[in-house]
Amino acid sequence: MTASRGHAQACALSHHLGTICSNSWLATEQAFHTAASIQVLNKFYTATAAAGITAFFATSDSGAANVNLQGKVFPFPTVTYPPSSPDVVLSGLSGSCPSLS
Repeated sequence: MTASRGHAQACALSHHLGTICSNSWLATEQAFHTAASIQVLNKFYTATAAAGITAFFATSDSGAANVNLQGKVFPFPTVTYPPSSPDVVLSGLSGSCPSLS
C-alpha cells in the first residue's frame, strides 16, 4: 500500500467516513519485502473490520498463476494480498467473461 493510499484509508477509518471500502489493488505475497509489511496491513484491516467497515478487494483474473516484478509467471502457485486477508471480502473476475449462450 502506498503512503498516500495508506493515509487516505487511515483518514477514512478515523473519521468514520463510511461502512464500505472498495479497493482494486493487490500484489502477490512474494512482492512484499518482509512479513512485517503484511502484518502491519493485517492490523489495519482487523481494525477496519472491528470498526464495522467492510473492505472489498478484487482478486485478479489470473487465479494462482501470478506474475513477478519482471512480468514472468511464478513457477509455483501464489496468492494475492490483501484478498488473502481474513479481514477483507474478496471478489473475483474483474475482466470480461465469454458469452455463455
